[in-house]
Amino acid sequence: MPNSKLDQFIKNSQAAENENFCLSKNDLLKSLDEVPFVHLPSFEQYKRCEIDKNGISTACIEADWGVANSGTVVIDSSKEEIRLASSLAEHLQVVLLKSKLVNTIFDIKDYMKKQTEKDNAYIAFITGASRTADIERILTIGVHGPVKMTVFIIKDL
Repeated sequence: MPNSKLDQFIKNSQAAENENFCLSKNDLLKSLDEVPFVHLPSFEQYKRCEIDKNGISTACIEADWGVANSGTVVIDSSKEEIRLASSLAEHLQVVLLKSKLVNTIFDIKDYMKKQTEKDNAYIAFITGASRTADIERILTIGVHGPVKMTVFIIKDL
């Protein structure tokens, strides 16, 4: 049994076949050079590229919350560019501040109420790479979202 929210989050995220790394802010920033789309408000790091129907190789996006009991990240995707980047990137990198870990989805009910009261609200709950199966139960990864997901957990700034 995991002994902390962080341990539980990593365990459940790994169960969804995600890679998880605990990094320092500096190590994270060094890793962004080759990433074409970056949206990290807490680090004041932004990089944009054209995203069309063919998608992009990699996007790095900051999560608003991480839910330990499911290994899920919660991202306000109300802005179209964030929604496109998180769903059309082959490799989705998600940055999660350790302080933004909660035990269950019920722990962010006030956040959800506030966000969904806005016009055009769109909150994404992402637990791992996109998986879908056809009627013959053949699993395909990456049809409706990323093929690979990595979560970078950062100690607070």
